[in-house]
Amino acid sequence: MYPREDLRRALALYAVTDRAWLGERTLAACVEEALAGGATFVQLREKEAPRAEVVLRARALAPLCRAAGVPFVVND
Repeated sequence: MYPREDLRRALALYAVTDRAWLGERTLAACVEEALAGGATFVQLREKEAPRAEVVLRARALAPLCRAAGVPFVVND
């Protein structure tokens, strides 16, 4: 388990993806913006997408989060 203070820090700015808000931007670009803006946790949430599509998106976003040292979770 993580100490309570570490969890507070990790969850200070929790970003949840929503393709409805992308406009002309890509999901990866939006996540990069969130990370640059201080997101400390990223959740890929795709309730309506087929599993294969979710996997592709997760594979694109995971390295971005890893490079930023930010936890990443996939949740349908």
